[in-house]
Formats: sequence, C-alpha cells, structure tokens
Amino acid sequence: MNITQLRSFNAVALSGSFAAAARRLRRSQPTLSRQVSDLELHYGVELFHRRGKTIELSATGRKLLPITERLFSNSDQAEELLKTASGLEVGHLRISATNPIDIVGAISTFSEKYPKVTVSLTICNSEQALKALFNITADIAMLASERIDNKIKYINFGSRPLVAYVSKEHPFAAKNVVDFRAIAGERVIIREQGSYTRELFFQACRRVGLQPNVVQEINNRDAFRESIAQSWGVGIIGDNGLSADHRLKKIKLRGCGAMMERQIAHLRDRADSRLIHSFMEVCKKLVREDT
Repeated sequence: MNITQLRSFNAVALSGSFAAAARRLRRSQPTLSRQVSDLELHYGVELFHRRGKTIELSATGRKLLPITERLFSNSDQAEELLKTASGLEVGHLRISATNPIDIVGAISTFSEKYPKVTVSLTICNSEQALKALFNITADIAMLASERIDNKIKYINFGSRPLVAYVSKEHPFAAKNVVDFRAIAGERVIIREQGSYTRELFFQACRRVGLQPNVVQEINNRDAFRESIAQSWGVGIIGDNGLSADHRLKKIKLRGCGAMMERQIAHLRDRADSRLIHSFMEVCKKLVREDT
C-alpha cells in the first residue's frame, strides 16, 4: 500500500479540493491528482465524484477517510513522542470544541506558554467532538456535558444557563428577563441534532409542558446569529454562546432551569501525551483562578 497516495487522498478529502490539498502538502496539483488517480486505479475504486472543479467523496471515500485519519494521527503521535522525549516543546495539538468563546482563552494561555506548538481548533457540537476523540482526529474536546464513559477523562470547565437571543426589533428586546413559558407563542430557532444545547432545551420544555414552535434548526453559529438578526425569531443557546453583535439582545429565561456543564476531555489512554497533559494543566489552572 502506498502511504504517499493515502496521504494525498486524506488531504484532498479534508481540504475539499485538489488545489487546497496541494497547498497544504506543498505539492503541485497535477502530482496530487495523479497520486489519487493511481490509488483509485490500483484498487479499481472511485474515491471522489468529480464534476468539473467540484469534488465529492464517494461511499468508499467516506469509509476510507476516518481510517486514514487514524493512520496519520498515529504517525503524528509517534513524531510527537520522539520530539518530546528529547525535551523539545514542539508539536501539533488538535482541539474540537462546542463553543469558540469558551476555549480560545485556554488556547491563548497555552500558546503563550508553549509558543512552538501549533493548535488547530474545530467548532462542532458535543456529539461530533466526542466522536473526534474516539476517532483520534482530536486530542482534546470541549463538551457541553460530561458523558459517562470510563475511556474519557474530564475536568469541569464551569457551567452556563440557557438564554434567548432576539433582534433589537423583537418585543422581547425591551426586557432583560422573560418567563420561559413566554416563548410558547414565538418562532424558535435552535441548534441541530447532536447538540447538547438542543437536548437541554427540549428537556426544559418537557418539564414545564411547553410546546415550542421550532421554525429553524441550524448547525453553524454564524448562521444561527444571522437568522436571529434577520427573522425576529427567538434563538435558544448557552449564555455567551454567540459573539457580541449590536443587532442582538440577550434575554435571561426565568423558570428554564437548564444549565450547560462544560467539560474539557481527552482519552484516558492518551494521558501520557505531553501536549495533552500540558493543555489540561493550563485548563486546570484557569479553573482554579476562576473560582
């Protein structure tokens, strides 16, 4: 099996195009394209559907991607081990998080302490972040709640209540607090399947017998913010879940009672990773300073 061809496939699948993958690997685009084509030809499979300049993973490609992710993650871990064994504070730390606002402070503190370490951050929901840990496509995950699993080690990173965001033109904007049941007659915007925010919201609705009028489910925070600003709908999300926006007003929800417990997590069997250990120590220190 040709590892270079697999690396090329992996880069194209993650980058979404041959041009972007070529820049990422610092190879020419024709070379990269030939390596992927040779891989397909050798095994008699189609890994990408090509439509002009647009590509899309085939069913086989979608199955192959997580395998190559694990393969090259193990390679990166081996490199990290060898480098850190010699005392070099270098490497690459991959973080999946539910909220950029909550995690960037920890990343900033970590980067100040270890300036030679690069950090990549992926924003996703809790289900995807947890999956990334198990697939070894993330070293650290920030989750919205602790999942009971003895393969995962957690530290508590604080909690936040669910709140509502509305546009400045919405009638709620004249208030700082509204009763949770008051959203019964409103157009409600929530997060997507797999989001713990969504799960908490529906749990709170069931507790008070509320039937929400959900009109949009959105998996992107920028789109979530824009939809609230433009539709006059009521967006439900964790406090501090959206960046500051002069078009929006944050409203506390009296009687909701839903709290999002934030956790920083990693796989227990990767606790010996110097990068993971160092990042967790930074997070623990920030938690102590915040209490």
